Amino acid sequence: MIASIVAAIAAITAAVIATKAAKRQREAVKVERRIEHCRQQLNDLYGKLYTLRQASKSLYATLHPGGERPEGWRLVDHVSEIIAEGDTSKIGTIKEIIKINKAIEETLVSKSGLLDQFPPPGSFQEFVSHSRQLQVAWAKKSDLEGPKISFPRGLDQDIEESIVTIRARISELDTKR
Repeated sequence: MIASIVAAIAAITAAVIATKAAKRQREAVKVERRIEHCRQQLNDLYGKLYTLRQASKSLYATLHPGGERPEGWRLVDHVSEIIAEGDTSKIGTIKEIIKINKAIEETLVSKSGLLDQFPPPGSFQEFVSHSRQLQVAWAKKSDLEGPKISFPRGLDQDIEESIVTIRARISELDTKR
């Protein structure tokens, strides 16, 4: 009788230990999945957006002497002027900026499932609209008439804030490993 009680206690203890181990394993898998998702957000969305925006800003700065954009100067208002100048360097730069903008748009659309927040920041939609207006103006080879959508000044900050948030999330999840 004592042997059967000891065996029962051992079986119960083994079951409890196995259950706790299985629970720890499930939690570890969840943490790993969350970390992987965060890395995917950084690698496939926000890191790409950040890099493309840095390239675009560098190119944009070359359109102005000394890299300083005059107050209120908007590219969509100067398309005719730039084309008339015939400066192949400026024209090539603008074509590259438009190409980068298209890559940013494609990334925002194709990787929208990786967004850190929903709805996304307004700056993302404003960027897409602004980019489209620039594409239309460039295709027409003339300045846009009528209402224009300004480049969203908060875009870079929104991207950087998401990167900081996701990195903090990874650090927090790392402590749960």
